Amino acid sequence: MVHFKYKNNSPLGDMIFPDGFWSEFYVETTVDRPEYPVIVESEEDQEGDMHELFQRWEKRYTVKFLAVESLCDTCSMLRLMDEVYINGHRVYDIIVESLWTEEHECLADVNITFLTRKVIKTL
Repeated sequence: MVHFKYKNNSPLGDMIFPDGFWSEFYVETTVDRPEYPVIVESEEDQEGDMHELFQRWEKRYTVKFLAVESLCDTCSMLRLMDEVYINGHRVYDIIVESLWTEEHECLADVNITFLTRKVIKTL
């Protein structure tokens, strides 16, 4: 069971979030094992040589499940929220993908990826 908890401190369009109010939902699924990508940003100098500017190490998780349209709407809004917690851990850089297929007429395959930690090294 995966627990999603989120809040926003200001209105989003016609959605008003009262102070101190948290929205929550649960999904019967598990969190996949983490991946550890290292992203390197570099810059080319005038001679065509590449120089690394910084490296970013991330701890990225994925949650996969089937969802009806209303839950897809909710999940797609997570990226806009001020604070999001999944299973009690604050998460960042949320990416939500919903794929509608003919196999599941009223359900979408939802993939949510998120970071729990990142470390940046400036070179």
